[in-house]
Amino acid sequence: MSESHFHKYDSIGIQYKIQFKNSQLVPGRVFEKKVLWLSSTDPQGKLTKEGIDFIESYLNGVKPEFHPFHIKIKSKKESQQ
Repeated sequence: MSESHFHKYDSIGIQYKIQFKNSQLVPGRVFEKKVLWLSSTDPQGKLTKEGIDFIESYLNGVKPEFHPFHIKIKSKKESQQ
């Protein structure tokens, strides 16, 4: 992904917490999330149109999976602790 895939500020000029930092898109399974799984309903970041198009180009034909339970995927670093 590239810096042009992420908005830096919201509509009133407040900087998003999630910014481009050598972000990588790892193709794999796609999960639908329930709203109650979110820690906040305030957006922490936002993709640009170019970013959405980039991700959608990799998701062509992938069917999202829905799981009724919260899914926590540990990073490799967390798994080793």
